[in-house]
Amino acid sequence: MASADGLLLARWAGWTLAIALGACSPSMPSADVASDRGATDTGAADVRAMDSTSAEDASEDSARETDATADVATMDVSSSDVGDAGSSADATTADAMRADTSVGDGGVALGSLTTEIASAVCGALFRCCPTSQDLATYFAPYVASTRLESVRSRLPPNVAMASFDEAACRAVLRDAFAIAPWADWVSAATAGRVTYDGAAAERCASALRATSCGKPAWDALLDPRCFGFSPGTGDVQRSFFRRTQTTGACSFLRDGTGGVFFGTCDPTQSFCCYESGGRCTIVPGAMLPGAMGMCRPAAAVGESCTIAPALRVCRTGLECDGSSRCVAPRTGMLASGAMCWNASDGLLGDCPASEFCNLFGSGRCEARRAQGVACSGGDQCLSDFCQCPSTGCTMSAEGGVIEVGRCAAWGLCNGR
Repeated sequence: MASADGLLLARWAGWTLAIALGACSPSMPSADVASDRGATDTGAADVRAMDSTSAEDASEDSARETDATADVATMDVSSSDVGDAGSSADATTADAMRADTSVGDGGVALGSLTTEIASAVCGALFRCCPTSQDLATYFAPYVASTRLESVRSRLPPNVAMASFDEAACRAVLRDAFAIAPWADWVSAATAGRVTYDGAAAERCASALRATSCGKPAWDALLDPRCFGFSPGTGDVQRSFFRRTQTTGACSFLRDGTGGVFFGTCDPTQSFCCYESGGRCTIVPGAMLPGAMGMCRPAAAVGESCTIAPALRVCRTGLECDGSSRCVAPRTGMLASGAMCWNASDGLLGDCPASEFCNLFGSGRCEARRAQGVACSGGDQCLSDFCQCPSTGCTMSAEGGVIEVGRCAAWGLCNGR
């Protein structure tokens, strides 16, 4: 669970992207501000301090059972952020990624990872999600990523659909995946700072190849535990890379804000400290990739947490409350119609399955909406799908609610 200011920062970035794309995304799997819950939950002032350095990664934040701003918030928004280093540095990592390096027992060799992921993803897309709407929606976060500018023109909707077949999809994704989001993971695995599990990667690929079309295919494509472009949170970690470092030198991972804060350190115990002026600070984006830090103890329940002037983050799974102390997330089930969010405490718990938390309106759990009712994302709809009009999505304030589309029958990945 992210703090209130963290959620609002992420949603501001997400809405900017949603309007730029003129598209309203369906419901996506929960992916917090980081690959680790609690990384940026350090209070209002501290989150504001992040704005100039990590807006892109913060845009990957999404709330548990909240209104569907989460649907666009998982996208990699273009900005001056911790995720952007020079193209030459990315190319160097990409070359290492293509090397014939095998780490782990059985399954997909590390040097073949991008090829195997591209094959599994494109196979699922063209088996289940081949329409122009499907492909444009899936590739939206790739197109928005500043790190993938070199391949942007080869991705839908920027490429003629007649020429974008499964082979072209595999070729461009191999090039994209060698840059983001896997480059830093592979580099760290090659250096022995994280452990790669080829068998787990093969299980992810097999599951994607076997998934049923419709919403199951969409959810599998975006699954942050496997090949989803945006990382997960808490226990929803990348399943084929494991971080076990608690001491020693660490490197930073450009895969969500948590990847930068925790880096290659074990997020249940430590964070990656970039020391400047005798204290841990956020690593400057211009120093990535290649910057190194040291694993330092992350804060446990009841301990202090802060971003500025010195960085100390909570262990993954915890959040930093308004008093700058690490606390367990509020995950209790709320009553129907109960208050679920306020500015001082953030999220107050989980709404019932038939309801969503209306962050931009009442701050209460509200009934998910029927087809034809205005929505700002799939989590607000019974169908999990919020569709923009043909003229594109727009924002308007009506009773404090941002409206960009209308609930409709599930409309993705129902192809052959």
